[in-house]
Amino acid sequence: MTTLINTDLPLCIGCNKCVRSCPVGTSNVTFLDKRNRLKVRIDKTRCISCGSCLEACHRGARHYVDDTESFFKDLADGKPLSLIMFPAVRSNLPEYKKSFAQLKKIGVHKIFNLSMGMELFVWANLRYLENYKPHTMISSNCPGLVTFLQTHRPELLPRLSPIINPTTILANIIKTHLGNNDGLAVVSACLANSVYINQPSNNLRYNISISRLRDYLIKMKVELSDDTPEVDFDPIELGLDTTLDFNGDFRTNFRQFLDSDLRLDRLHGTKYFPILDEYATAPPETLPQIFDVAGCEGGCSMGPGRVEEIKRFVTNTFNYHDQLAIQRDTPKETLLKRQKRFDEIFQLDNFLTSYSSSPMVQDYVSEDRIKDAYMSLNKHTTTQKTIDCFACGSPTCFEMARKIALGVNLPSNCVLLAQELISQSNKKISDYLTLVRLIGEYMLASGSNDIITTIEHSLMALCSSLDISRSSIWRTTYDINELPKCDLVISFPARIHFTQNTINSDLLPGWLETLSDGEIITKSYTDLTTREKLFFTGRNIGVLCMIPIIAQGDFWGIILIARRHNQTFTREEISVIESSAFLIISSLIAATYDDPKFFDNQLLTSIL
Repeated sequence: MTTLINTDLPLCIGCNKCVRSCPVGTSNVTFLDKRNRLKVRIDKTRCISCGSCLEACHRGARHYVDDTESFFKDLADGKPLSLIMFPAVRSNLPEYKKSFAQLKKIGVHKIFNLSMGMELFVWANLRYLENYKPHTMISSNCPGLVTFLQTHRPELLPRLSPIINPTTILANIIKTHLGNNDGLAVVSACLANSVYINQPSNNLRYNISISRLRDYLIKMKVELSDDTPEVDFDPIELGLDTTLDFNGDFRTNFRQFLDSDLRLDRLHGTKYFPILDEYATAPPETLPQIFDVAGCEGGCSMGPGRVEEIKRFVTNTFNYHDQLAIQRDTPKETLLKRQKRFDEIFQLDNFLTSYSSSPMVQDYVSEDRIKDAYMSLNKHTTTQKTIDCFACGSPTCFEMARKIALGVNLPSNCVLLAQELISQSNKKISDYLTLVRLIGEYMLASGSNDIITTIEHSLMALCSSLDISRSSIWRTTYDINELPKCDLVISFPARIHFTQNTINSDLLPGWLETLSDGEIITKSYTDLTTREKLFFTGRNIGVLCMIPIIAQGDFWGIILIARRHNQTFTREEISVIESSAFLIISSLIAATYDDPKFFDNQLLTSIL
């Protein structure tokens, strides 16, 4: 299985909770969708499948897949299959023994308790410490942590305990010592267990979450009644009287066997993984002999695949009673005898492995790219670069800049930049409204005798406010064949001229048809044809825009504007230009009511 965690993008609101919770800063990629909405997707080349984002997302936009369906399909097809159950199943499925009975009824062969794998894992680590005496080492029982170190902190791999994980240990024992060749499914609250699937040394083939197992039993209407028999875990015959219930974290279980004052530090929760950087550089004399590190803050029982209704204190109660039972019912001497039994059966070398770094996307970013990213965030001073508000999901502004440089986050995801842009936008809108009001006042104050001057002033204000190099108004008329054409009414600056004062379909093919349909035409001067460039004369033009003017339901004409540079016109600017043009045209229409021959006798002759 190649994909564990996915994003349901329609449900994602871009709140950055997943980004904040992720121990791998670049595995969540922020982007804008087609509707310009902020979304976050997963980069599967960087994801370690810890499930922290599943816990963080309150919108249900993150979901996971496991092998539940394929396991039960293969079971129905008659394949011999058995289960390795994490101890968490007992707190997640309160009537777990009845559930076991129903699972065996539908074909499951054996159900094994992972506690034996954990006890063997403790034994192997103890023997490794005795034989090799490492100064410090990180526990290797958490698959999410191991994947994190392999892909994102490979410099710490030499400190990782070389003992294979409890799940693989038990799967190997089932195959080699019990002679059981069933396909195996591991059932736990851990999604990252998927990395153990399909290894050649054993028959682990499926990773199933406890939550999905419970849901499947409900879906198949597996009923648990007072009459349902109870079935416990199957025994693992290793010459021991019983299997102890090793529930809880590695440090607690490890201490059960210690006679010495060995120092074990504990770090549980992916949000604390950055402390590994401190561990990597700490003075040797300050380090613990064993550093118990795991991804789930509440231990393996509280992984993202648990039954959601089961809360922390319910799980803690089970863990407490298991540990209490071992302390009460199993003297230290008995525990040590069990360890000596393992010495007789197993060779430490068979429990050793080596870890190599996995290929990953390189996250190196040059200083120049960081500077460019800061520029995109409008951060120039040290104060601006160290605000570190965490709203974007990155703990520091520097980390945000690095992500922008890597292409996994966007400047628009910075709340401070957004506030600045909103403030600038509000001021710009206020300026636009002032401009439209000014043009409206011009037109109201004008009379028919000075309307030409008023229009020139209005176009000048428009050009000055919106960085426009030239503007002109064209009026629609029709030739003898009833085909539309546009005649030049007025232009600003007045010295700007076109090669012709009339636009028709022959001169600019397709333009008038598009404009008469109410569509705006925006083009870069470099994209114009030779014929089109000749008409516009090319002076002071980087980008041009033609906006249709609809008055009294008819295509009255167009306003043509141009800029020296290639910055296109925004929607807000086009709205201001449309509104201003409509005010100007309204005054011209009013003038024709007073003088029907206004265009013929006054305006055109005075301008042209």
